[in-house]
Amino acid sequence: MTSMNMNSGPVDARLQLDPAVHQYLVKQLQSYFLQERDEELGDLAGSLLLDFLLKQLGPHLYNRGIQDATLTLQDKLDDLYSLEIVTAIRDVDR
Repeated sequence: MTSMNMNSGPVDARLQLDPAVHQYLVKQLQSYFLQERDEELGDLAGSLLLDFLLKQLGPHLYNRGIQDATLTLQDKLDDLYSLEIVTAIRDVDR
């Protein structure tokens, strides 16, 4: 059985956070660990944990957003197609 470093490599550029947002989320993680686990989480540990979560959860959440946007756009296209004027030779118009 080979071990795999699940935290290797940078976070995908599409999942990169603004530095202020990253810092805010690290503080949120630190607060969570202190309140829920009674553990102090340092700045480096919080940053590494956030990066790990972004790498592991980020792609799934990002892809879900893409899927939701695709469905929304498809609904809008369907609405647009409903405005077509029916012609005798429908296939020629497309």
